[in-house]
Amino acid sequence: MGSRPDLTNRSADEIIVARLLAAVGGDGPWDEAVHLLSPDVICHMDGFTARGVGAWVDWVEFIRSQGIENVKAEVERLETGADGIITAFGGLTAGTRSASAPRGDTARYRVIDGRIAEIWTSRWNYEAIFGPQVRHPLRWLLVLVRMALWRRLSRRNAARRHPTSEDTSFDGGGDKSRHGSHADEHPQR
Repeated sequence: MGSRPDLTNRSADEIIVARLLAAVGGDGPWDEAVHLLSPDVICHMDGFTARGVGAWVDWVEFIRSQGIENVKAEVERLETGADGIITAFGGLTAGTRSASAPRGDTARYRVIDGRIAEIWTSRWNYEAIFGPQVRHPLRWLLVLVRMALWRRLSRRNAARRHPTSEDTSFDGGGDKSRHGSHADEHPQR
């Protein structure tokens, strides 16, 4: 299956997740993506937590800034668990599809009131972008440091252009989400 899963007989929440992933992969309108997210969306990646639409947008823009061509979010299927959490199976691809096939990665999404309120992902989902650095915790930490520097510089430049721009919070301490689960706990499959 391509970037867009079959949305026939899908719940409204699954359609929201599919639309977000289509926008990330360039198969849907990018400006729509931020409206699919809760303004205070919580994003978990391994032991790190980022909050707010701005942090999510920064992450996607950082990915896009890496000079990798044809990044796509290939969705093989969506499944909704008994707890309402939607799991997207597939993965990011880059370049030619044969050179970068999805490896069966997953990401999970909690939708509340028609918007994505929480996302769980893993560094393994980004191997198509960052290569073998995802396999080594210290090298991955360097990717996150590089992203933080990129974000600070781009935010500083944005603040010069838009003096009222707000910062969003980011922490690596794994504090609690607003739903009471520990930040690096992935919801059960």
